[in-house]
Amino acid sequence: MVTTTKPSSADMFALRDPKSVSFEDWPNAPGLLGLREERGPVEMKVSGEIPAWAAGSLFRTGPGESEIRGTPTGTLKISHWFDGLGHAHRFDIIPAPPAAAAAELENNGNSTRNQKTRVVYTSRRQSDDLVNWIRSKGDDRLFSFAQKSDPCVGLFGKIMSTFKRATFGRASQVSRGLENIAVTVLEQPPIQLEREDVLVAKSGSGSNTGMPAAAGHQSNTMWMLTDTSSISLVDKTTLERLGVATQQKLHPELTGPFSCAHAARDPITGDIYNYNLEVGPNPIYRVFRIDAVDGATEIIARFAHRAIEPTYMHSFFLTERHIILCLSVAQVGYKGAAMMLRGNVVESLAPFDPSQTTKWIFIDRTAARRGVVAIRETKATFYFHTINAWEESAETSLSAGQEEHVPGQPEGSPQKEHGASKLAGGTQMTIDAAIKDKPHWQITCDMVDYDSRDILNGLYYDVILNRDGAGDAFWRDPERRSNSLPSLGRYVFSIPASGPGTNQPGVKITSREIWPDFVKNHLGLASTAPTQAADGGAAGGRILRIPSPRAGELPIINPDRDRPERHHPLYVWSQGTRGLNTLTDTLVKTDMDSEAAGRPGAAFWENPHGHTPGEAIFLPRPRGAPHLVTPAADERKPWPSGPSSSSSSSSSSSASSEIGAPATAAAAVAAEGEASQGLAGEDDEPEEDDGCLLSVVLDGHKGTSYLVCLDAKTMVEVGRAELDFPIGIGFHGAHMKAKPSV
Repeated sequence: MVTTTKPSSADMFALRDPKSVSFEDWPNAPGLLGLREERGPVEMKVSGEIPAWAAGSLFRTGPGESEIRGTPTGTLKISHWFDGLGHAHRFDIIPAPPAAAAAELENNGNSTRNQKTRVVYTSRRQSDDLVNWIRSKGDDRLFSFAQKSDPCVGLFGKIMSTFKRATFGRASQVSRGLENIAVTVLEQPPIQLEREDVLVAKSGSGSNTGMPAAAGHQSNTMWMLTDTSSISLVDKTTLERLGVATQQKLHPELTGPFSCAHAARDPITGDIYNYNLEVGPNPIYRVFRIDAVDGATEIIARFAHRAIEPTYMHSFFLTERHIILCLSVAQVGYKGAAMMLRGNVVESLAPFDPSQTTKWIFIDRTAARRGVVAIRETKATFYFHTINAWEESAETSLSAGQEEHVPGQPEGSPQKEHGASKLAGGTQMTIDAAIKDKPHWQITCDMVDYDSRDILNGLYYDVILNRDGAGDAFWRDPERRSNSLPSLGRYVFSIPASGPGTNQPGVKITSREIWPDFVKNHLGLASTAPTQAADGGAAGGRILRIPSPRAGELPIINPDRDRPERHHPLYVWSQGTRGLNTLTDTLVKTDMDSEAAGRPGAAFWENPHGHTPGEAIFLPRPRGAPHLVTPAADERKPWPSGPSSSSSSSSSSSASSEIGAPATAAAAVAAEGEASQGLAGEDDEPEEDDGCLLSVVLDGHKGTSYLVCLDAKTMVEVGRAELDFPIGIGFHGAHMKAKPSV
């Protein structure tokens, strides 16, 4: 039985009735169309306060332009948001000089800009070679995420496109620098790629010219990734794309086309983990590690099985000992061959089948027990983003059927369902008979998931921009709307703590030899089939679900909380949706343990109507650094109303309270007695939500963007830096404590 946080009658954050909402009142077009490149640097107008301890560079990436003019067939309109042409952004946050230096500057007649933190902006397009190729030769031989074929092209034309893709090949697309890579930013990669390892196309020619000799040096180079095995090397200062490498340059076995945009970094060692998927008659998953010291890459797990299809996967889990791959119901058809037929990922996926299962692959990453050690199954779901995972050792052996308590949750009387023993709050579970009387690991995984893959269809530009009513048609369909709203899910599993891993001697695996005996005898695949309970077998499943609008997408946590000694986060910040926009319409802070501990479930940013926030980046307040000073209610910036006064006032009144708490965020601050403001002692210990959030926000009404700084504890704005032009509504980013270039 899944526990769902239930909206109360006093919940002011209920999803809006889509029939009462006009998407035209929330403009997205300025953040999606006609976007410009600004190599700058551009000085931004700062108001309020951005803390000095936020100094560094905030990098953002995501789609920019969505049209290419002058192609052989006219203007190419990009179909899907995920295929928007890559655009990188950097915000240099520069603290005011120290008081003594500032006084000296003033005495010399120099301005110190009123001692405020400065913010300087620059950007650069990342897909110029791809654009030039399409203008010259068209796009009918290229692969994409979801680009739709021209409806005017007949059957013969589609067959020719398939033939061109087959003869051109993805390798040719990569070698010419024609991949659109701008989903995530990876800080300070630990490996230095040599000149001969990197492919770079001379702009406009599509021919490989080799890489500048110094371009691979890690000190001023960052990586941009997407859900393929290609790596884009980008200069941190100029944001110039220096070249493209493939994972095969890291290790010769990494030959597959698919990988994760969200590589995982060990918070202790700095090692980077990811996976590579080789498609074909016998698809093979290879999980690898890049050493943070010497850059050496090793394969730590290889696995293939007829029950494990090639699956689209955007992120995965990392614990102190384990890697967990969650293979949702997003299989690429015909063992991956559908990509050649369709030319894009979305149309290559097999139809979503709710009777199928999501498979969880548990991989021990320690030297003593390398490889796959357990497989579990839960009900059919889809997801983009994991949040966090942690493990706890259960050395005491438990008998089959004995209840195991989930850490961080209160004990109570269980409710039994189909042989699985759980609390009404989902806080206890039965240990599978396959691991009774044996030590085991209890692993908790938090993620954002969906009941189907409908959300992929909700991210086409036609829907986001409500062209010809496409947004209304999608979001007013009750089933598609329900399936496309994100929820935060918590899953708990028990897996054996002993036994061989698949990479150990004597466990044989090749592309031609699957391992049913190993699965049956060691991994317990058959014993954990989800026939026992709707959300998983007795050895694990989903125990908690927090729905929209009290949960959202692009989740983040305090990065210090993913360290083993502080691994159980209470708070998740994300992009929320109250049904006011075809994309996100607020930022939300979610308390994952709210129902169990009796705390409020969520708090929202009081953003104005028509202001679309991007992914939030959490920066923890350093120990001893000054606390954020939240402005008094009467000192806050007055927000402009949207074009519809009724909808605008409705949204502003509803986006201001914390569930079960004072009616507004300002009242919440007052109720705390402003205790978190002012200077901090050097021996203070910051709490988990003690920090700030940085988010790039589109003001759809004015057609401009700004960087907002929120108090992560209260969700109240403390400062912003404004531009007089829009920035693309993007995906992900990273804050680096690098020395700004200005």
